[in-house]
Amino acid sequence: MPEHTRIIVIGGGIVGCSVLYSLAKLGWTDAILIEKRNLTSGSTWHAAGNCTFFGHYPSITRLFVNSVNSYLQAESESGQSIDFHSTGSLRLATNEKELAYYRNLEPLYDQLGVDYRVVSPEIVSDLFPIL
Repeated sequence: MPEHTRIIVIGGGIVGCSVLYSLAKLGWTDAILIEKRNLTSGSTWHAAGNCTFFGHYPSITRLFVNSVNSYLQAESESGQSIDFHSTGSLRLATNEKELAYYRNLEPLYDQLGVDYRVVSPEIVSDLFPIL
């Protein structure tokens, strides 16, 4: 460990690792990360598996999309597989107001390059017969 550093990132979860990664991309060379155990061994490890694109606010949606894109970018830059699989999700509108809300999101997702569709009950039934 160096005797002097300008930036110390505490915690090696997804946030800490992302901060250090971003600092390195910006050219910072005097930054270190301190983790008391193994990288991603705390809350990040327990929360693995749900990377959604769906947010109730455009700013949150953009954050989610940027997060997934950064995972894919890190994989391509490092040449190391992160074993990420995008599976998609289904949200059910239970009334006309919710349906209109979901339809109004289509331009945002189109702008962000996300495959987002509002589908009919018949298509939902074909995709998920148990529903």
